[in-house]
Amino acid sequence: MSEMMCGRCGERWGGRAALDGRQLLAEVPGTVLAIAGEVGGEVVPGSVVMVLESMKMEIPVLSDVHGVISRMLVDVGEPVRANAPVVEIRSVPAGADR
Repeated sequence: MSEMMCGRCGERWGGRAALDGRQLLAEVPGTVLAIAGEVGGEVVPGSVVMVLESMKMEIPVLSDVHGVISRMLVDVGEPVRANAPVVEIRSVPAGADR
């Protein structure tokens, strides 16, 4: 996904969530529009975990690791700030038992 820029503040962001340890971070401020994953659910790199709405755009939050969702940190309809943690993922090597 290409880089995007906020028309108000000029902040730039990509289309993927940043991984900070075991937490996925929202790259943009917005509102949680949908949650695609569930606690205990397996994710692989590129899996959509949730969707944020920001400035009338839908921004997917994508996993960057193979793992299991251990905790959702936000609910649908909740506002989030840029760089706020939204999901915790426990890394699991591909092919390993959870």
